Amino acid sequence: MSDDQTDSESGFRRLVRESKEEAYHARRQLRRELPTPSMGTKLEVAAALSDYRDVLEDYQGESSLRTPWNERDVDWIDRALAETATVDEPVMHHNPAATRETDVPLAATVDAGELLQLGKELDAIAKELGFAAAAKDTTEEARPARLIWSTYSALVDKTTRLNDCQTDSKLTIHEHDRNRVRRRPEDSGTSYRANHASSGRC
Repeated sequence: MSDDQTDSESGFRRLVRESKEEAYHARRQLRRELPTPSMGTKLEVAAALSDYRDVLEDYQGESSLRTPWNERDVDWIDRALAETATVDEPVMHHNPAATRETDVPLAATVDAGELLQLGKELDAIAKELGFAAAAKDTTEEARPARLIWSTYSALVDKTTRLNDCQTDSKLTIHEHDRNRVRRRPEDSGTSYRANHASSGRC
């Protein structure tokens, strides 16, 4: 394989990866808005999935596909972006229920579940074509998230142990005060510090 072919293949793999990541981020925003995502968000997801499908389509004849491309339900997204639908849009009016009819891309009215399912199907195609990242790989975006979670967990654990120590200290002081009332003068040599140390907690 020539260097030009290698560079072209590497560039196309990068394009697939970037399209896959863009579609992932769009779907993540969609999931965050569930159960009532905005039409704008759904339109962005549809556009990202259409781009993703477009770059994968170049491999539609590959034998590695477990199910032929023409049997995968992925081409409808382009039609949904090309067609329009009429919806009722709220308008500023003294009547809060006032609306007006407006035309929007059909993709903006597609059920969110269908968009999420399409994303999964395209991910499956990418995996069959060999574009999926290895499970052991850690993306640059995932590393900071894991570091933040690790730091947060450690802080929570430290705070919990500190609270336990403070609680034990208060209990020891209270117990010492009660004992000081009950003890005879010759027993008064036991200190709070000794009691605190004997707990072994902090």
